[in-house]
Amino acid sequence: MSRKSERTRQRIIQAANRLFYRRGYNRTSFTDIVDAAGVPRGNIYYYFRTKDDILRAALDYRIEIIETMMEEWNRNFPTPEGRLKRFVQVMVNSREATAQFGCPMGTLNAELAKDQRDIQVRARTMFQRLVDYLTKQFLDCGHDEDTARALAWDLLSRAQGVNMMTHVFSNAGYLLEQQASLNRWIEAETSTAG
Repeated sequence: MSRKSERTRQRIIQAANRLFYRRGYNRTSFTDIVDAAGVPRGNIYYYFRTKDDILRAALDYRIEIIETMMEEWNRNFPTPEGRLKRFVQVMVNSREATAQFGCPMGTLNAELAKDQRDIQVRARTMFQRLVDYLTKQFLDCGHDEDTARALAWDLLSRAQGVNMMTHVFSNAGYLLEQQASLNRWIEAETSTAG
């Protein structure tokens, strides 16, 4: 694929990703994606045959962003505690969007789980990548494998609960308020290992 074609493909994926987040997958039409990407309708079929194909590409795009973000955390935060707190900070930094649209991972997974389980299996990979990463952080603090994985699930579940309540009540301040509580929990769990 030429560079121009790859740029067009990426523009379609990024437009779809934004629409899936803001409107939901089922409420976004193929025409919405074409219009948002600024691509002639006939040309989009060169890149994607169906909306499901676009969703799969958007999921790959999101997973790539998550992996890039985790690599950045590894480079810039020398301790597991610092990396775990960065995970919380990223949520806080997105609080306005979360209040309006919900968590991009959580809302899409919830929508797809209702009647599109085959695609939702791919979507939950986003959460699985985070569980694996968070588990590694707790392992690096000295917890055994079972405890580290349980703590990772606990942190991710707490985070999703906070995201959900932030969205349900359209209250970006709630996420900000919960940051201190989540950070205290992280401090307690990273200092008691071993």
